[in-house]
Formats: sequence, C-alpha cells, structure tokens
Amino acid sequence: MFSLKKSKILFFLFALAIPAYSQVNYKPPKLSAGQLKGIDFKKAKPVDESYRDEFAKCDRTPRCRRDKNNLKALLKFPDGTIFFDSKMGLDLDGSWKACSCGEKGKTDQCRTTHLWNPPHPTTTEYNRQEDKCVFYKEQAFVDAENIPYMVIPSGEKFNRLTGLKAGDFGIVIYRDKMIPVFVADTGPDFRIGEGSAALLRAVGVDRCKARNEERHCTDYEDSSIEENVLFFIFPNSKSKDLKKENALAVIKEKALKRFEEFKKSLE
Repeated sequence: MFSLKKSKILFFLFALAIPAYSQVNYKPPKLSAGQLKGIDFKKAKPVDESYRDEFAKCDRTPRCRRDKNNLKALLKFPDGTIFFDSKMGLDLDGSWKACSCGEKGKTDQCRTTHLWNPPHPTTTEYNRQEDKCVFYKEQAFVDAENIPYMVIPSGEKFNRLTGLKAGDFGIVIYRDKMIPVFVADTGPDFRIGEGSAALLRAVGVDRCKARNEERHCTDYEDSSIEENVLFFIFPNSKSKDLKKENALAVIKEKALKRFEEFKKSLE
C-alpha cells in the first residue's frame, strides 16, 4: 500500500520542484487599472513557468543583475494573445545614433530584425558596408528614434512557446499610458522587455538628454524602466499593409483593432 508518510514526502519533493514564485494569481499594477478594464487575467494560463524561471535565474547573474528582467508574469490568453509584465530597456537600433551617423554607443547596432524593403540589406551587404549611416539614410531599418516598437527574445524556445515573430503587433501599457506597437527587433534569448527610444518617450520616460540642430538625439541615458511594464502581443498579426511610409498610422490601426478583438474574446 502507498503509505501516508511516502505521500507526504512526494508532495514535499514536488513542491520543491516548482519555482518559488510560480504563477497562481497575477495581479497587475494598480496604476494601470484604468487601461486594463475588461481584461480578466484569471482566464490566462502560464506559458511555461520553468521557462519564466530562466529569466529570474539570469537576474541573479552578472550579465543581468544590473538590468534585471523582472519578469513577473508570462501568460497566454485563450485567443492566443501573449502577455508579460517586466522591465523595459532602451533599444536604439535603426536610429541616427546607432547607425553611426553620430557617436555610436557600445551596444548599439544599425540593423533591426524587421526590414522595410527585404531582402535588402542582406547580412553580407550589411557587414561589407563600413559606413552604416548609409542604411539610416535609406531608412532600411526601423528607426528607434521615431517608431514605437518592441523587442522580443530571439531564441527558438521563446518563439515555439509564444508563436511571436518580428512584424507582430502589440500594445504596451505603462501606468496610465497605452501605446500601439509592433515587434521590430529581436535580442538575446536571456533578455525580455525592451522598447525603442520612441516607445519610452511615448510612455512618458524620455531617455534623450541632448539633440542636435537636426533634432536627432545625440546623447541618451541608457537605463530601463525597472518594472511593471505590460506587454500584450498578438501572434500571427503581421500585415503586408505596414510600410515605412505609413508605419505610425498602420501600427495604431492594427494594434488597437487586435486589442479590442482580444478584450471582446474575454466577454
């Protein structure tokens, strides 16, 4: 027979195997309550708690400790919408500064995952071109200074668990601000929660410290919003309608439409 003592031991071992902060009842920040009306988080399920724990583990290592992911939730709603609550770091890719038109930062790169006119530039074309400012002048990449975009992890596991890809639309909420966005870039697989300079500015946290006569930002404060940034992203929402000429209008239209459809699905 299966003894009571053995069952208690197994239960204890099972409890130890669950991450210490295992998702039970996620409660969004009160400052964002006004923008979250109609969203019942009890209808969402964790994407994968062991995977979420990988970001928490990184937060305890030197490579993440100074800019923690603070991933408090990674959820999937019944209609497939992915949600996460984390920090939001600053991404400058595609901008005047990152493309070395001015002084380049240590971690800045000109290219973004999303290309306005694929397949140009190819990886070979990009690597061969020493003057990356050429690509900025062509507007080959998504300009972080002017387009509110978000960044997702590039790892295969994140894509497999969430279904998210570059080009998908989303909504970012910080406190009482709600900003339509799209996924324009990908980053390290151990980092989550990053947005363009334009996105941080749109939520009221402008990191630009100085601009030149042409209004390009020449100096940024490279620091994150530490926590409580809410990301709603809609898998398979990429649209052929999105062009660099109409980016702001299409992002707003498509993202807000999907957000309303998402809320309606919860009724």
